[in-house]
Amino acid sequence: MLGFVRNILRGGFVAASTDDPACEALEAATPKSDTLPQELVVAIESALVTWRHFEGNEDTDEASYSSAVVRVIGLGGLWRFDGIAEAAERVQKHYPELTPQACRRAAKMIAAEIGKRNLEAHRQSSRRGRWSATDWGQGSW
Repeated sequence: MLGFVRNILRGGFVAASTDDPACEALEAATPKSDTLPQELVVAIESALVTWRHFEGNEDTDEASYSSAVVRVIGLGGLWRFDGIAEAAERVQKHYPELTPQACRRAAKMIAAEIGKRNLEAHRQSSRRGRWSATDWGQGSW
């Protein structure tokens, strides 16, 4: 129902003006939801997470650092994950019908997905062949 109302307010089904008082009253009367939409949950679970290295500037004593770059479908293009507050603002911008608590929960899910992908990357890199005294005849060294 909320998606239908949102489409009407955005002019999806009828030619509605956003500065129309009737549309504003309808939008204000629409209750904000505390549950995350299924499409947002699926988008977060299938997010693209990559890591980028950012070079510092010696003149300004800015240090080099690595950061997660995230792309969640429906939340805009790629962006550097700077924390839960910034991600919650992004969710609120693209899903105005959600409450601030729901936006923070979605941001925490994004952070958890980044952590999960980071753990998977470290596990894959640690699976390299290790030499052991018992497998010296196998040609592993």
